[in-house]
Amino acid sequence: DADNTYTWCDTNPATNGGNQGTCGDHDTMDFIAALNTARHGDFDDWRMPTVQELLSIADYGRYNPAINVSFFPNMVAYHYYWSSTSDVYGPAYAWVMHNGYGNDDKGNKSGGLYVLAVRGEQPSVDNRYIDNGDGTVTDTVTRLMWQQETAPVTMTWEQALAYGETSTLGGYSDWRL
Repeated sequence: DADNTYTWCDTNPATNGGNQGTCGDHDTMDFIAALNTARHGDFDDWRMPTVQELLSIADYGRYNPAINVSFFPNMVAYHYYWSSTSDVYGPAYAWVMHNGYGNDDKGNKSGGLYVLAVRGEQPSVDNRYIDNGDGTVTDTVTRLMWQQETAPVTMTWEQALAYGETSTLGGYSDWRL
């Protein structure tokens, strides 16, 4: 179904941001249900990806598509893909990824966009970040450690690279941008 587009639909008030979208024929909920009923790939736990999960497959060294086509050969280039993440400020919208650039944007839930399903446990946002008490924060989902405070001065890109490469924050010397 790589060429099919779907309207955004989530009837669960706990996850739909106050707007279930445009449910009916050819919506995202029906698409995911069909995958699970058919046991696509011999699995029945497919779901819509969060916007963070969807953006995690973008390759910013590529353009149109900004996805590695060796792994995702059927994605339609230069088009939008739905995420399960509703827009908190505009309930009629959900977050999408533009496959041409790999960036996020908002799409009207009534619009017909492409879907890429994912399976596996959805990352928890509860207790996601850990304050390490040494000026760093660890993201338990991505397993990345972040500098907690903004650098004290603005820098050029080259200066920022050097800043990261020479930092010993928290006793670590492998910092990067």
